[in-house]
Amino acid sequence: MPVSQEKKEGALALVDFLFLDDDEIWQLWLTAGQLSSIVQQSIITLEPAYIAKFAFQLAQQFNNFYHKHHILTETDEARKQFLLATAAVVRRVLIQSLGLMGISSPAVM
Repeated sequence: MPVSQEKKEGALALVDFLFLDDDEIWQLWLTAGQLSSIVQQSIITLEPAYIAKFAFQLAQQFNNFYHKHHILTETDEARKQFLLATAAVVRRVLIQSLGLMGISSPAVM
């Protein structure tokens, strides 16, 4: 059964953002939040490559994050939820970015 968007957003509201003290994680969240400005820049300049470059950079940052932070084996439950939320946000932004370029994303990896 798919999880509703309201439930997902409610779960994100329960995340303890005090764990956002790591520069690498902060940069990942910051980069993910730049999608709308990248899209706007791409529209103004008629240059879709900005979106492709953004998606690639975000994927690289997430790859580094994923290898550094062992999400599923994290013993602190609050930190684990924060790391899962970080992964979910990046996933959502990557799916949106790919979709804007007409690229479908796999359901699971």
